[in-house]
Amino acid sequence: MKKRLPDYKDFIVHISIFCFPIVVATVKNSGGIIAVILIVLGVIWGWPAWKNLHKWEKHLLFGFILLFLMAGISLINTENLHEGVSKLERFLYFPLCIPIYLLFRELKIETGKTLLLGAVVAGFVLLAQALYEINVLTADYAEGAYHKIIFGDIAMILALIIVAAMLTLEKPMWCYLIGIAAVCSAVYASVLSQTRGSWLLLPIALVGLLWLFRHGISRRNWLLAISASVVIFGGLAVGLNNPVQRHINIGIEELKAHLEDPSHISSWGERMNMWNDSIAIWKASPIFGTGLGDFAGDSAELIADNISHLSKPYRHAHSVYFDALATLGLFGLVVLVVCVFCVPLYIFYSFWNACNTASLRFYSLSGLIIVVGFAVFGLTEGWLSRSAMVKAYLIFLLVFMSSIANHMAKQQPSRSVELATLFFRLKSRWRKMYS
Repeated sequence: MKKRLPDYKDFIVHISIFCFPIVVATVKNSGGIIAVILIVLGVIWGWPAWKNLHKWEKHLLFGFILLFLMAGISLINTENLHEGVSKLERFLYFPLCIPIYLLFRELKIETGKTLLLGAVVAGFVLLAQALYEINVLTADYAEGAYHKIIFGDIAMILALIIVAAMLTLEKPMWCYLIGIAAVCSAVYASVLSQTRGSWLLLPIALVGLLWLFRHGISRRNWLLAISASVVIFGGLAVGLNNPVQRHINIGIEELKAHLEDPSHISSWGERMNMWNDSIAIWKASPIFGTGLGDFAGDSAELIADNISHLSKPYRHAHSVYFDALATLGLFGLVVLVVCVFCVPLYIFYSFWNACNTASLRFYSLSGLIIVVGFAVFGLTEGWLSRSAMVKAYLIFLLVFMSSIANHMAKQQPSRSVELATLFFRLKSRWRKMYS
């Protein structure tokens, strides 16, 4: 009986993580249901793991708590309390995800490869749904269960996770062929969503991967990689009927029109105006911001005073960073960037440099892709205002973070000591460099 119970727990967690990337952008409320299941299981089974966490794990989780407290305190300045509480619910997911992480650590299971299998299946599912919406429902673009931004961003992240697996894990040739097909399917699904913010991640990811693998690439392969990149992006650039090129051209024209007339209504023009309004709002309360949930009200006042060129007030600034600057102030922006992006990025990059096993390299590379990907999405998208995106970021992040910790724990003691020593040596060297 004692042997069956852990297997039963493991099965529930693995099937949940496998299904999550498949349904999070395609089936409404499914991602939330899986998150609730994992949270409840974490509350029941996960708490004993807290005493065994490393310092770097606790730093990450305490950062999530700090972020939520900072967002909650900002409600003191909020006039529209109903909207502020609604936005605070998204920040609540950060501390709520702690039981999920403890669940993974208590069961000592590596869910990173389970998520990878789900990502492969999701690549084909996302493409099938995109084609159905466009060809059968005659929609202008694919939007999945929620919104085209969620659909396109999730598809791009999953495609790059599969790429990370193909670059780090040794598998039979048929696995690589399936992986390539899944990557192409997910990327094409993202293209059909017409989410330009997700396409920005591709060249950044390419440059990042070349940098990470720079020591393992010969001069000849460097030239081949650069040539292939030029051919790929050059092909995208000259494709007259290419939806990517067409929407890039639309974006360029919109920016030109905005520079000539800021009141001209367009997608990019409205974003530029929202960012300008964010700076104006921030200047009125630079340290702690105007308060979570007050962006729309303050924008309405700027429009009424003929200071803003927006056609109407919006609930957020269409950028994680500008929205945080306006509503949470400079202090809140720093806390958000450090806790949500910098700390996880530092941890994953440290393990990327310190570890040489295939599994650890896959987990750390996938983690880097997730953090950088969502940081890039945040430049032009307010994904912290979308609960599906927040859940996806946190679960993806904690899956690979816990997989690293559990993989290290399963290794021989000498190897674990060696990895820990390398990690803290790198940490000390970075402190000396930036002190």
